[in-house]
Amino acid sequence: MTINWGNLITQHPETGAYRNLSPDLLADAYLAPRPRDFHWDAQLGARGAPWSESSSVAPREVQAVVEKALYTLLSSTSDTQLSKIDPLALPEGRARQHLTALIDLVDANDALSDVSAYGSK
Repeated sequence: MTINWGNLITQHPETGAYRNLSPDLLADAYLAPRPRDFHWDAQLGARGAPWSESSSVAPREVQAVVEKALYTLLSSTSDTQLSKIDPLALPEGRARQHLTALIDLVDANDALSDVSAYGSK
């Protein structure tokens, strides 16, 4: 399920002012932990992953594709535990390479451990 934040509105109890609901507003209200900083440029270009060459030419485009693939992968699991996914179940080839690289990206970076809770794409 993807949340369309533009459709959610809250009203201040005293002033009556309306404000769009956002992940930041919810985090402030419920003291939820903020996502850690994650530097896509460094991670996508330096990992030797299947997308590293493309990342040097079109970093924003590659970042968008990898983010979407990562979100799709995480949301396809019941509990976002990638350790339960076995890339070796796929035949040798590009799909296995990309799946392994996505899992390695999350495993190597604590900042991505909460990606499913913060960045729906």
